[in-house]
Amino acid sequence: MIRSNRNSEKYIQAGLDVGSDKICCAIIEVDSKSNIVKLLGIGTSPATGIKKGSITHRDQLIDEMDNALQEAQTMADLIVEKLSLGISGSHIRGINTQGAIAIGNNNGSNVPIQHEITDGDVHRVLDLAKAVSLPVDRDILHVLPQEYVIDTMDSIKDPVGLTGRRLEA
Repeated sequence: MIRSNRNSEKYIQAGLDVGSDKICCAIIEVDSKSNIVKLLGIGTSPATGIKKGSITHRDQLIDEMDNALQEAQTMADLIVEKLSLGISGSHIRGINTQGAIAIGNNNGSNVPIQHEITDGDVHRVLDLAKAVSLPVDRDILHVLPQEYVIDTMDSIKDPVGLTGRRLEA
């Protein structure tokens, strides 16, 4: 249904722009051989959850972003797996954090045993990575794992199904 592999001839890109007045979403198909860009779908939604670049109603803003995305997906007749988000303002901050967990249990022994990594392990390590102290006027809007590390092997995009003793994100 959707090919987003940039190594193929055609791939899909989606973008969501959050402004103070409206939220816009566009889905395009890019033909890498001919450099032709085809607009597949667009969607808009009023931005009432944000004022002058500051988020005033987080849940409302999330719903409005979702509405714009859903409208564009309906027009394009596809489901977007990844998109680029444009949002600006002095209130938006990106921070890098890390978390690490032991995988499985060691059955009481001191020698760690390798276990298969599950979705639950990924959720646990991400929860640990976002357990940071924030000022009361700040909130975590989204978590974007950049890579996972299993034991000493880094640059892993999806650790589920791999084995190891320690998982980091």
